[in-house]
Amino acid sequence: MTMLFRFLRLSALAAAVLGPFTGMKAATINVSGGTTYQVIDGIGANLNFRGWDGTNLVPVLDAMLDEAGFSLFRVVHDLSDWEAQNDDANPLNMNWDYFNSVYGSATNEFPKLWDMMAFLNSRGFTDRAFIAFMGWGPDWMMDSNVVVLGKRPKLRAGMEAEWAETIASALIYARHTRGLQFNLVSPNNESDINFEGVRMDMPVLETNATQYIVAMRKLVELLDAHGMTNLAFVGPDRSKAPANVGYESIPALMADPLIRNRMAHFGIHSYVDGGGYTPEVVSYVTANNLGPRRVWLTEFNRWCETCDFGVAGNYDWAASAQTAEYLLWHLQTGASAAMVYEGYDSIYRHHNDGANPPNWTVWGFWGLFGVNQTNAPVLTYLPRKHFYTMAQVSKWVRPGARRIAVGGGVGGLWPISAYKHDALGQVTIVGRNPGAATPLNGTLANVPPVGELELYYTTATTNLAYGGSVPVSGGAFPAITIPSNSVFTLTGFTAKRLTNGVARVGSLPPGAALDHYRFNVTNPNGRLQFEVRSPTGDVALFVGKTVPSDGQTLVDYRSDQPGAAGEMVLVRPVDLPKRLAKGPWFLSVQNRSGTPVNYEVQVTSWEPLALHGIALASGQVCVAWNSIPGATYLVQSQPAAATGEWADVAGPLTASSTNESVCLPLSGAAAFYRVLEAPNSGL
Repeated sequence: MTMLFRFLRLSALAAAVLGPFTGMKAATINVSGGTTYQVIDGIGANLNFRGWDGTNLVPVLDAMLDEAGFSLFRVVHDLSDWEAQNDDANPLNMNWDYFNSVYGSATNEFPKLWDMMAFLNSRGFTDRAFIAFMGWGPDWMMDSNVVVLGKRPKLRAGMEAEWAETIASALIYARHTRGLQFNLVSPNNESDINFEGVRMDMPVLETNATQYIVAMRKLVELLDAHGMTNLAFVGPDRSKAPANVGYESIPALMADPLIRNRMAHFGIHSYVDGGGYTPEVVSYVTANNLGPRRVWLTEFNRWCETCDFGVAGNYDWAASAQTAEYLLWHLQTGASAAMVYEGYDSIYRHHNDGANPPNWTVWGFWGLFGVNQTNAPVLTYLPRKHFYTMAQVSKWVRPGARRIAVGGGVGGLWPISAYKHDALGQVTIVGRNPGAATPLNGTLANVPPVGELELYYTTATTNLAYGGSVPVSGGAFPAITIPSNSVFTLTGFTAKRLTNGVARVGSLPPGAALDHYRFNVTNPNGRLQFEVRSPTGDVALFVGKTVPSDGQTLVDYRSDQPGAAGEMVLVRPVDLPKRLAKGPWFLSVQNRSGTPVNYEVQVTSWEPLALHGIALASGQVCVAWNSIPGATYLVQSQPAAATGEWADVAGPLTASSTNESVCLPLSGAAAFYRVLEAPNSGL
């Protein structure tokens, strides 16, 4: 049994220093949204399925979602040897009696993979979590003439269709039997080297007639035959490549029309600074008009010599800052997505400890979250520093943002990049200050008209600390001090401020136009009610924490009644996908009609739900509680001696005032009563 220690709070507030700046060398930047680069698809992590038991990793994933804002997950399964004996002699015919026994068996650990994917689905990751297969295949499928450290790492010639059947059967089972939602897959990890995937002959530059291409084509054909035509690939996920041939498998993949149509994005791996070979791959993709496919770092981090082999690495501040630097370099050189390797320390079966003979079940210690003791009866995971340096980017550089130009004198602030997100009304500047505290001022052009920039930073002694704000006026902002030796973020929104319990009037033009509003939560123990009232047309309401919503990507809460109806969302400390917590929350209103719409918005903070009393009168029991107008309630009872489920005795009831009550016939000599409040009630 494992458990996780709850952690993660923002460090103490730190005030911005607004000058004078005696002895400090200032930096002045010019941010221009008129020069645009790649769109950001997401930032996240690799997740090993093996540690999942439904409870132990939930707080870790909650932290990644809520604290760091991760928006992409590559869920790793190893090994690829689960078809221990050939299901039958025909790879075009899947023996489902055999495969059902494999994928439903705890012996093969697949239920952990399915359950982890189901959890991510439940948190809104229906198209932003995908499976990646690592490690070698079963002996009967592998080349007996290639043996390394007692293992057969290479696919035997002629077994391409059998490999495809193995991978396809798992995906078909996941989609059709388990009902999991996913649109992408990374079929074979690092197939250019031993052990990391099923090794295959890989194409070199323009060469197409290789085992890898044949195997990928067979996989497409099998998926198509089973109705999974909308499942696309992220790959080739090679281990490494010199600068001039980092894209060497991409031309061959694109030369095959069947595979070309299934390639969603080009996955590459990098563990070096300066962007590695990201710029070469991006340049190749751009020069050959391979869009809308974009370059994703499906694995990146600073290099750790020992972390694959059961020996912990170095996680001090310098190393942790490097993780953020590498991420910034990849984004700055054109990557649209990046997933750190990896989310938490994990057990792998395709790595070994270097002993003679080797042990092939070892802990990997790359994690943003570290396990305290691998042999403890109760495992405890805690965040390492590079979780926070990663969060400085992922929390505020959101999917749909576009990188824009940064000019001027950046001084010692490097790397540094800027982003605009028109749909969210957001501008973000993120970078690294490796030196002394530096005053930073600048100009903003052709970006959403934000009224201020807020500073957040992480240092060796602080995590995601708030550093104050500076106003933006006339497209310029005055100096704000970037703390020494930090990873920092400046971000601003066009969202209008709301005051507790005070309505604000708004209007939207026709089409899918959005208005954003912001409310700062100071009491996370109560209930927060977001409302759109008296709209003159059809509108939708979206609610989220940290950043506004575009109504499409990872929406935390929504209310979308048809027609000119009011909308309401209620958020409490126990609600998911985002629990009520201190800090900025955003309310976004979208016009769903073809005409202009007027409306009112209001946010109201309420005390926690509580019973005011239970009284007996005239053979009835009367239950009273504090309510929220428009919210929905259930009254339940249970006999005093019972230990079973609670039974509904009244409701659903829609409250019309701040105090509600209901009287019910007595059901027995004694009973317990409780009142439940529906999340997003009134919808």
